Amino acid sequence: MIPWDARAYDPVELRRPADIEKIKRGLRGGGGTIPDEAIKYVLAKAQRRSIVVVLSDFELAETAETKKLFSELAAKHRLILVSAGRGSVNYPGTFIKISD
Repeated sequence: MIPWDARAYDPVELRRPADIEKIKRGLRGGGGTIPDEAIKYVLAKAQRRSIVVVLSDFELAETAETKKLFSELAAKHRLILVSAGRGSVNYPGTFIKISD
């Protein structure tokens, strides 16, 4: 898993539920979430045709590059976008809305 907010953090291997809490403590949050750095990391490191799951509220601070990066990610990998926030997004991939 690659935690991200306004930047990408070092990858973390999830082995137990407590690992998720460690990740949450390290994230800054508070808006201004920019996915570009995390997407670039995945594009550079992931094996082609990997399943890539993006967990986000999708209240993103888009740059000029954001949509292009999501399109490139979807072209090279199976992209699944999961949100507990927004009801839809304007990015390629399979979108899943988690209800409260």
